[in-house]
Amino acid sequence: MAARDLPLLLSPEEEGSVSLSQKERLEILRRLERLEKLEAENAELRSKLQQQDRELSERQKEIDRLKRHLAALDVAAPPSKKLHRPAVPAEPRPKGRRPGGQPGHPPHGRGRPDRVDETLDLTLDQCPTCGDPLGVPGDTCERFVTELIPAYLWVLKILVHRYWCRRCHTYVQASTDRAIPGRPFGPRLASTLVLDHGPVADR
Repeated sequence: MAARDLPLLLSPEEEGSVSLSQKERLEILRRLERLEKLEAENAELRSKLQQQDRELSERQKEIDRLKRHLAALDVAAPPSKKLHRPAVPAEPRPKGRRPGGQPGHPPHGRGRPDRVDETLDLTLDQCPTCGDPLGVPGDTCERFVTELIPAYLWVLKILVHRYWCRRCHTYVQASTDRAIPGRPFGPRLASTLVLDHGPVADR
């Protein structure tokens, strides 16, 4: 008996129809609901499979395009590029010694300037992060920035006032565009050094 014939058995009894009990009719209804649910799930799965097929097709097209592009680059590359051999990897460092400066050795950084031509006092009234008002500085640190003045090196001393923000639970400080973060040179001197040490091909 096909599933489409099941509703006919639930109709009022007529001549030639099959007589069913209440329990049998309820079982048929339950199976009909299950059948409809399975058909809906099957339709959803078919839709997902079609979507995946479309995505796979698009990805395959992209892979083919990249392969053609790579083949064109390989043809256009000079012979020396094709015969290039990768460099032999360096031997690993012996364990127990970290690269860079070692503990107990004097630092190799740039020393403090022997003079100060100008002092810039950086203060804050409110936290730059949350805007909470600040009190007196918690401590003070010094930065020395060497800037380039035509025919003269101008040394700027920056007195940085650091404040404790009660809301952020951290020290905050003002910033200035007259210094590069983490560098001892000013913007003009740093730009001159970068341009002076540029690639030879640009000279």
